[in-house]
Amino acid sequence: MENFTGKFLWNSNLLEKITGGKSSGYWECDGIEIDSRKVKEGDLFLALSGQKLDGHNFVEASILAGASAVMIKNDYTKNYKKFQNITVTDVFQSLIHIAQEARMRAEKLYKTKFIAITGSSGKTSTKEMMKIVLGKIGNTYANPESFNNHVGVPYSLANISRNNKFGIFEIGMNRLDEVRDLSSLVRPQVAVITNISEAHVGNFNSIDEIIKAKSEIFYGLVKGGYAIINRDKISFEKIKFLANKTGITNLLTFGQTNKSDVHLKSRKLINGGQSLVANVFGKEHAYDINLYGFHQALNSLSVLAVMKVLGCDVEQGIKAFSSVKTTSGRGKKHKIYIKNKESVLIDDSYNANPSSVEASVRMLVEVAQKGRTVFIFGDMKELGHFSKELHERIASVINKLKIDLVFCIGEETKVIFKSSKKYCEVFWYRDVNDLNKSNFDDMLLPGDNILIKGSRVMQMEKIVKYLIKNCVKERK
Repeated sequence: MENFTGKFLWNSNLLEKITGGKSSGYWECDGIEIDSRKVKEGDLFLALSGQKLDGHNFVEASILAGASAVMIKNDYTKNYKKFQNITVTDVFQSLIHIAQEARMRAEKLYKTKFIAITGSSGKTSTKEMMKIVLGKIGNTYANPESFNNHVGVPYSLANISRNNKFGIFEIGMNRLDEVRDLSSLVRPQVAVITNISEAHVGNFNSIDEIIKAKSEIFYGLVKGGYAIINRDKISFEKIKFLANKTGITNLLTFGQTNKSDVHLKSRKLINGGQSLVANVFGKEHAYDINLYGFHQALNSLSVLAVMKVLGCDVEQGIKAFSSVKTTSGRGKKHKIYIKNKESVLIDDSYNANPSSVEASVRMLVEVAQKGRTVFIFGDMKELGHFSKELHERIASVINKLKIDLVFCIGEETKVIFKSSKKYCEVFWYRDVNDLNKSNFDDMLLPGDNILIKGSRVMQMEKIVKYLIKNCVKERK
């Protein structure tokens, strides 16, 4: 392993050794990029071949954007002599090798502690929360946005910067063995499962298969590492069994029940969020988070557990909880004006699965101290033959919580439209464009509290942008 003390993240000599490739000459790079549109001055652009696009078609664009070099397949010949490059047999496998090297040198040179997070929902929120809190204690790196798949995780690892005390990696999955492979790449000292529900159940035969798939995170855990799981969920005993079967000896829990190693003692809503008291391995800690929803309180408990097992000063870390902010599409609260009166828009449009939808609807009710509750809901996808049953479950939540007005969007939400007619004012639309054409905003009232949520393909963010643009305070 080459000494990692220079100015640049990678150089051609080291990458030749790692990938077995051949470089056009000596060059250095500040980072690695796989999207030519995001290339910055000094990056190495990796020409990955995907199902829809081939990165080799964007080589010249990456050079024009300032890439210092490009990694290409050795059978690529178009103008390759005109720019610095490294030719390899397989660009994706080379990315994996770079990620492995990055993981190894971070631990060896900087004693970096690695944390992996998976779950059906709450992964990104927990990761971002953990990044801020652990950042109070030492330099902390986390994979950007939701780069949590078979490409995003190695890409993130390959870009881990110098001198980090902590590295946090969110791991997602759509199939069996995906979490196992990614966890084995990260090799975390701590593995966290936020929760397990029916997300992506259409790709599996049962919820038990999803539990098995998420529990694959234990296979990458280093010897003597810690597994941290949610004790409140019905999946707890099965996860515990799989952890023990994998040889995990340090299994810790968080949740509402006082049987958990880290559990919630009290929770109070405050302006801008919630005030919490948690028992952390027998010691109470009080802190505020600027996030709404009981699910976010639970997410914070897993962060406390991680701090504790890594030997951090918990009191020092929890001071940063108040700095955590929600991001667009993940529960961000906007102030809008309907007929010149302040109203609330909750943008939770990034994605949707049964557990996250239920958590968001409950959050809506909590936020709505005054005014009506309005839910604009798009189909939950990837549920397969379980879709009707799981959408009906959301209908029962809507009805039980007495949501005032519901806009259903997409074929799958028809069951909600039919089931909720007796309980609230409800409308159905084929898609987002159909909704916008309907002048639905004429049905909104001053002081309304509006939640927007749905799966990615439903493009619910279009509604968010529409309301933010059109519901502004009138100038006097």
